[in-house]
Amino acid sequence: MHLPAITTPRLNMRDWAPVLADPARRAWLVAALTPLLTPQVLAPLPPSLALQGVDVSGWIAARAEECRVMLVLCRDSARDDALAGLVLLAGDRARGLHLGYLLGQRHWGQGLATELVSGLVSGLSEAGPVTLRAGVGRDNPASARVLQKAGFQRVAERSDIWTDHFIRRIG
Repeated sequence: MHLPAITTPRLNMRDWAPVLADPARRAWLVAALTPLLTPQVLAPLPPSLALQGVDVSGWIAARAEECRVMLVLCRDSARDDALAGLVLLAGDRARGLHLGYLLGQRHWGQGLATELVSGLVSGLSEAGPVTLRAGVGRDNPASARVLQKAGFQRVAERSDIWTDHFIRRIG
């Protein structure tokens, strides 16, 4: 699946594949992700995304094997390569994509998550129809609000006491 480059007022999102293919840029990514992947940032994500027992290089390799990843870069930074977070998309367009995202702690509370998810929906819609799915822990109501602002609907029959499941058909 080709991931389009997506631009929002404050963010640039692009496929990380070219970065992984270049050893110097991959080293930049490891250095940029190391302070970003804190326990607080990773806590709301599934346990499979934890850093336990693996370094950042191993974490990157595991993500590259299981899903497509987009870098989320701040546009208003003095440097145009300031990594703010990641978007993770698992699955395929035909059956639907499972959406995950993370932002570094210093970017929390600024509306960037809403901008990120809304921008992603808009950018993916240009490539044709797709269904996005997302799961959010009940202890993370801020992420649930982000999805709802971007047009996702809670799927009651798939939700349980620990996790709310959301869906958004686009395109």
